[in-house]
Amino acid sequence: GLVCDENKVCAEAPTKAQKGESCEKLACEDGLVCDENKVCAEAPTKAQKGESCEKLECEDGLVCDENKICAEAPTKAQKGESCEKLECEDGLVCDENKICAEAPTKAKKGESCEKLECEDGLVCDENKICTDAPTKAKEGESCESLECEEGLVCNAEKKCEKDLAKEGDACEADTDCETGLGCVSGICAKKAE
Repeated sequence: GLVCDENKVCAEAPTKAQKGESCEKLACEDGLVCDENKVCAEAPTKAQKGESCEKLECEDGLVCDENKICAEAPTKAQKGESCEKLECEDGLVCDENKICAEAPTKAKKGESCEKLECEDGLVCDENKICTDAPTKAKEGESCESLECEEGLVCNAEKKCEKDLAKEGDACEADTDCETGLGCVSGICAKKAE
């Protein structure tokens, strides 16, 4: 169990290699690791890219992946991941819970319809917001698929217009009466020529 030391004196054989010494035949002293050159070196405090992060945290700029290996930090968040600090991957949106989710294909009631069409039963209003579809068409609107509102009729161009009073019907002004009629004493009558 004795060896000749650097001073040519017999001494106890070391049981562990020191920093800078070969670790081919001996284990390294506590706190040291046997590096790729088989020399005892300081133990790293952080794991490098491709190294296990089970017992050490990863070097700055790296993340511990699902396999417990240090890898490049992602630049964009994936589906189901937090988007509080990262932008979502293309095709995903950051939802109200700050989680990346599939981008909706249709806008819901109250949402913008500038880039998406509205869900079924909703229409895109003049402010580009999805609202409930009207049940009746207003004056000037198409009456191809909807009935006109009360007091309006669907004309030959399939647009809702005022239901003009016919000869003998009550009126307040000439504009209430059909073409060729005028409002005389509150009744639509033929205009005097």
